Amino acid sequence: MFHGFLSGTEAPRASVAFISLAPAGMPGESLRVMTYNIQGHAVLRREQHIEDVAAVVRQLRPDVLGLQEVHRGTHSGRSGDQLQQLASATGMELFFGQTIERLGGEYGNAVLTRGSIESGRTWPLGGKGEARALLECRIAVGGLHFTFLVAHLAAWFRFHRASRAAQIEKLAEVLSTIAPPFILVGDFNTPPRAPEIQKLLRSEHLAIAGEHLEKSHRLSRSRLDYVFTDLSWKTEASWVVRIGPSDHWPLIADLTRVRDEG
Repeated sequence: MFHGFLSGTEAPRASVAFISLAPAGMPGESLRVMTYNIQGHAVLRREQHIEDVAAVVRQLRPDVLGLQEVHRGTHSGRSGDQLQQLASATGMELFFGQTIERLGGEYGNAVLTRGSIESGRTWPLGGKGEARALLECRIAVGGLHFTFLVAHLAAWFRFHRASRAAQIEKLAEVLSTIAPPFILVGDFNTPPRAPEIQKLLRSEHLAIAGEHLEKSHRLSRSRLDYVFTDLSWKTEASWVVRIGPSDHWPLIADLTRVRDEG
């Protein structure tokens, strides 16, 4: 079992092409994908916060899950390893991508999967304010082999729009180096009609999973969380599940691989 993490300083240059370690899965194979901003610092208010997050994951049973706001050893996370706690509670394999060092530990994005993680790395996304990053993993689930990416972009809607736009430019640059099949998930901190999201969707090789964009953030009552795919996937269903202790609700997408790209 591959348990790994990369710090942002270890990310390779963008000019390095991603090397496929296994053939892509055959068309017709299905996958349940989930993205969830777990609000890891909320453990300061609710000691059982991560236990409740784990219960959500067990209930929804994703094949692969992208997490944001994960703390490992930080004071804001009660000095615990939240990712290891989740992996132990769900029986899933883990990978962590450090975005920043914070208060004695690490903070960033992560992947959990019932399959296996073959490799992974982080890409700093730039922009002003708090550092943001993209986590990229190569994953095998059953007969499917695909690239899975987890993003967390700048917050505060229009106030950090320029930073998000720059981060999406970098994200698009990374995507241009990755051959299908791939899946991109995360907390983009902006609604579907925002210019940043629309710019990302102008790509002829990227689609949003699901037609009904329900609200995914409790306080702002906005859709901030997304699953995107290349065009070799069909979305069978996609929905926000209004459960869990975080300020974000988890988003699920059931996908089927329908064709080979290339």
